[in-house]
Amino acid sequence: MNSTHDMQEDTASEPVASETAQEKVDQNAPTAKGKAIDPELILAEPSKADRSKPIKVFGKTVPPGLASMLFNFNDFSSALRFKALSVLPGIVVNHSSNAIGMTQLVGEALYFKSSGVNKFVKDEHRGTWKAFVYPPINVVEGVFKKSAFRVDYKQLLNPKYIGRELKRFVDLEEAARIDFARDGKLSNRWSARSGFAGMTSMAIAAAFPDEKDNPEVTEKMALMRTEHPLGYVGYRVGKGLMFPITAPLRILQKFTSPGEDHHIGDGKREFSGIGMTLTGLFSVLAGFRQPRVLGNLAKYDFNPWQAAGGAITTFAGSQLLLGLDNQQGWTNYGKYQFGRLLVLPMNIKERFPNKEGWGDPNAKYYFGAQGVFQFKNVVASLIGGAQKVDLDDGRAVIIDQKRKRSEVQEKAREKAHATKQHPARHSDVFSAAGSNALSDDFPQTTVSYASVEPAMPKRVEEQQRMAEAAV
Repeated sequence: MNSTHDMQEDTASEPVASETAQEKVDQNAPTAKGKAIDPELILAEPSKADRSKPIKVFGKTVPPGLASMLFNFNDFSSALRFKALSVLPGIVVNHSSNAIGMTQLVGEALYFKSSGVNKFVKDEHRGTWKAFVYPPINVVEGVFKKSAFRVDYKQLLNPKYIGRELKRFVDLEEAARIDFARDGKLSNRWSARSGFAGMTSMAIAAAFPDEKDNPEVTEKMALMRTEHPLGYVGYRVGKGLMFPITAPLRILQKFTSPGEDHHIGDGKREFSGIGMTLTGLFSVLAGFRQPRVLGNLAKYDFNPWQAAGGAITTFAGSQLLLGLDNQQGWTNYGKYQFGRLLVLPMNIKERFPNKEGWGDPNAKYYFGAQGVFQFKNVVASLIGGAQKVDLDDGRAVIIDQKRKRSEVQEKAREKAHATKQHPARHSDVFSAAGSNALSDDFPQTTVSYASVEPAMPKRVEEQQRMAEAAV
């Protein structure tokens, strides 16, 4: 499996190539701490994109004018990424997801402040230890008690119950009547759930170390995703769900055997991806619960721009979860989150419908939060999942998985095509894609058809001898 880095070091603590891959690397290849680095993994200054190749979207060739814009944007973003990775020190590059998580938490704090929540800390608690303890307790209580799910879990398998609840959910007048009669006020609980999911997932991203990408594991993951897409999704989801259990156990193991690498961060990206996917999904649902007060009338409104922004975050979170490696997961997450800029002006107009709203003292916190969120997207798209290594010759190089990832994806497609041509080899493909790609902590047993076929003639021959003896 991948290796983790020590959070105290400012460069990658282990070489990118594994021992098996080392044998394939040229002896003249650059080295880090005496171990060879595959030259193909070292990021070179990007060249202009090949404009002779057409750009296709869903099998359709993009018009020349749009293709030119896309080529120019690709050249600009590639050059900007190379410049950023070259300038930034290793301690920043190698802890990119920690920086992304911290930035998200700052943005969430500003967003909470913009909602008019000014009493996270009571006046009598200021300057005491309670000022640090009570705010998170209040947030958790608000989500799990005041905003707890009101679902009859025993009826979740009943289609009639689900249909009735869905119909009730989109009936905004009925929802407002029920909530007002029950709570005496209208509140957007889905927004609170969305914020909590985002804070939890990014707090984990900020606190735990990254897991370094390993080209061999990436190749096995590419094969699994191509051959068994549902199995791949299940593997990533399961890994993320298990992270709250496996991480503490690995931390304990680090104290008992400090000289070994226990992969503490293995599964962190998947956990954060699940959290951000839920953040977006809850944000979509929050679009149906925008409280409005018109005179003596309190009601819920539907905010389509809120729902659209949530859908973008849902997709971006799924890319973080399902990326072939950390670099692809974090960079794609940042890139797709920029899509929220398309609906941000409409969200601002919905939140501040008139000029008087711009004078709201909480407006500055709202715009501050949006600025921080976009800065987070810049960080994720430029350096997310990247690695910087100090070579033995004194150079600092950037490890880039993109080229290798493209090669292994193409290899996986070719292997999948070969499997369709030769179904009998299917078990070998699954073995390489699935069982060997899973954590080394779980031994896998694979039975190959090759071990069964040679035994068949002997069995038949034995049966024939027994029949002759009986006669």
